[in-house]
Amino acid sequence: MTAQTELVPPEPVTTGAARPVRRALLTQDWRDLTFLHWPVDPAAVARLLPSGTRPDTFDGVSYVGLIAFRMDRVGWLGLPGLPYLGSFPETNVRLYSVGRGVPLAGRRQAAAVADRPGQLPAAVPVVADAGPPAG
Repeated sequence: MTAQTELVPPEPVTTGAARPVRRALLTQDWRDLTFLHWPVDPAAVARLLPSGTRPDTFDGVSYVGLIAFRMDRVGWLGLPGLPYLGSFPETNVRLYSVGRGVPLAGRRQAAAVADRPGQLPAAVPVVADAGPPAG
């Protein structure tokens, strides 16, 4: 295998940032969060992930997440959030992945499927086939 295709173990899950953030582009608070997750076969979601990634798994299972929340106090480059415009509802359909190859090998990522046009219709049958959310 080449360095681009070798399976590098995923980075560990931690309570803090995996690496320091030099300068934040956006600042924001998340309010009124709801997380729903469905277990899915990794092969079923692999084609929906960005190139250069593979499904992240836990005990051989990947997950699809439906995350609804309100973004609040959204600001740019450390500036305070804009009133009214800096607060809005957000809903994501997410798949969890691990990067392959340089420079993202082993990095855990959340791919927001709903943010990529054309991908959401393909993700709906995967979620529908999975049944009720994981409890």
